[in-house]
Amino acid sequence: MIFLTGGHGLLGTELRKLRDYIAPEEHEMDITDLPKVIEVVKSANPSAIYHCAAYTNVTAAETDWKRCYEVNAIGTHNMVEAAKAVGAVFIYMSTDYVFDGDQEPGGPGYKPDDIPHPINWYATTKLIGEVYTQAYPDYYIIRTSFKRSPWEHPKAVADMWTTADYVDVIAPLIDKTIGRIIEGKPLPGRIIHLGTPRKSILELARRRSPDIEAITRADVSVRLPVDTSLCCFEP
Repeated sequence: MIFLTGGHGLLGTELRKLRDYIAPEEHEMDITDLPKVIEVVKSANPSAIYHCAAYTNVTAAETDWKRCYEVNAIGTHNMVEAAKAVGAVFIYMSTDYVFDGDQEPGGPGYKPDDIPHPINWYATTKLIGEVYTQAYPDYYIIRTSFKRSPWEHPKAVADMWTTADYVDVIAPLIDKTIGRIIEGKPLPGRIIHLGTPRKSILELARRRSPDIEAITRADVSVRLPVDTSLCCFEP
């Protein structure tokens, strides 16, 4: 059985439609509380842990930096310790934001072995989570990005490009990858990039909400990468 953190969030809710998970709610297990994490995971005794729980508000993270670090860095460390305690495969949900977005326009996208260079605090804490994950021998890292459907804001950035998609599109790609990991099928490496063809954030928003207003990165209060498009694996 697979133990899923963040199972009642945006992505976790979609994933639970596709596969059975042990998915405690936040009040049942606070990932920043190591003794509680060890207790709950040992009780479940899963063969794999998929760690999706995260602080994901990119703008708020710049001021709520301590909480963001506690959840994304310390929380991941704690889940890795729990994986060690039960000998489970550890799968970490990361983000395309670990890259600075300063890549050649129209290129193949970031590859899993390209050097990360986050440019905001959210992305930095997610990269720290990757470091903790890679200290555990039996790990996988899935980098991707997903959006709520329909588009939840009245505006979207026109000068930013991505391989992200809506959560109901990305979740099946993740599920297929999870299946390959659990079944021991070959993968291209320990770090997997998932997504759909490159498009602007505005284009993605207007696919389901045609009246979305265009803005630029300069209109946003946090520094955003220009192009985080990934060279993606097709599971």
